[in-house]
Amino acid sequence: MTYLDAFLAAVQDAYDPEDNPAGHVVLAVAENKRSHEHFLEQMREASSSGGSGAAGSGPPPECMGYDDMRGIGRLRTALAALLRRTFLPVATEERLTISAGCGAIIENVAFLTCSPGDAVLIPAPFYPAFVNDLSVRAAVVPWAVAASEHNPGGRHVPTVRDLEEAAEAAEKAGHPVRVLLLTNPSNPLGVVWDADAMATMIKWCLRRGVHCVSDEIYALSIFDEAAASHFVSAAVLAEREDVRAEGDAENLVHVVWGLSKDFCGSGLRVGCLWSQNEALNTAMNNVSYFCAVGNYQQHVLAAALEAEEATDAFLAANRARLRQAAELVCAGLEEAHVPFVRPEAGMFVWVDLRGALRAQSAEGERALWQELLDSKKLLLTPGQDCRGSQPGWFRCCFAAVPEAAVREGVQRLGQFVKDEAKRF
Repeated sequence: MTYLDAFLAAVQDAYDPEDNPAGHVVLAVAENKRSHEHFLEQMREASSSGGSGAAGSGPPPECMGYDDMRGIGRLRTALAALLRRTFLPVATEERLTISAGCGAIIENVAFLTCSPGDAVLIPAPFYPAFVNDLSVRAAVVPWAVAASEHNPGGRHVPTVRDLEEAAEAAEKAGHPVRVLLLTNPSNPLGVVWDADAMATMIKWCLRRGVHCVSDEIYALSIFDEAAASHFVSAAVLAEREDVRAEGDAENLVHVVWGLSKDFCGSGLRVGCLWSQNEALNTAMNNVSYFCAVGNYQQHVLAAALEAEEATDAFLAANRARLRQAAELVCAGLEEAHVPFVRPEAGMFVWVDLRGALRAQSAEGERALWQELLDSKKLLLTPGQDCRGSQPGWFRCCFAAVPEAAVREGVQRLGQFVKDEAKRF
């Protein structure tokens, strides 16, 4: 990520309304701290019993020995129950693999389904860290797919032709396509792709014999009710007759989810893979040895998630807080006459600053990003890091810092736009 050094410097001088009002406002991290204290309290209650479920009983003896490297049975059972009652009704513990974060899951899936130099197609704009997840050890080539057609609401859904052209370009460059990596809801767009859009892309994968990996890490952070009604997991779509008629859906469709976003637990390092592919699950069991989650933590998390009423109440409250934070940002952008894609999920807004570019190029975007950082001490995610097809778009993350910092950041951005109004 090209903004990593700037981020590390900015967090050392973070804005505080009382102690550091001239500090940096960091709106570049897709982390959810809106509700973390609430789930932390649920975990504290679970850990008071050592994760055993019985107050005062201490940690269960099983914590001290080897267990299933795909995740202990108790946590996989608790996660499967959560997924079944929320968005993945076909989830069973036998089909789940738990690892130390979704990054580890994605890296291992790439390692197991690709050879070095193979391509993973990713609709752009996409999560910047996918490049790291795929390329550092698996040596896989992330290949951006730009959407050619205008989609209502800024959804950037690639057409079959877009996928074909991207695959042909990758293969012509010597990178055979093995995987299509989707993110629904989208990071950085904050929008939900509906069932028809997802089914079209899955069918394309099945016809080509390409794995479809659907990263659904924001599935329980959809705060727009209409969008929530349109969301359908790839795992559910893989059961549709018209989808299955296109190819081997049972072995080619996989779903990634974790606790980092929906449960405000990016530091917990818990991600999971749902797959019906027995060979892949067996291989994941092998490589998961290198990125397993500690047994004690798994027992504590299982105990916390087994409190289903508290868990469901937490998720509803978290969505409400995300909705409130998103509305705060959108209202500020509208007041400043800054265009943006209205978010439906997640913790970010895709902001259009193309009108402020001095040059319509990647270099022009970088210069604008630097000017925001230098003149306003405001750090946003550059659109080029998300492989945006048009320079001048930025990701604004609103859940990693307190509300006061979000307000300050939006105010600074609005002031910057007013100062640069002659270019709009």
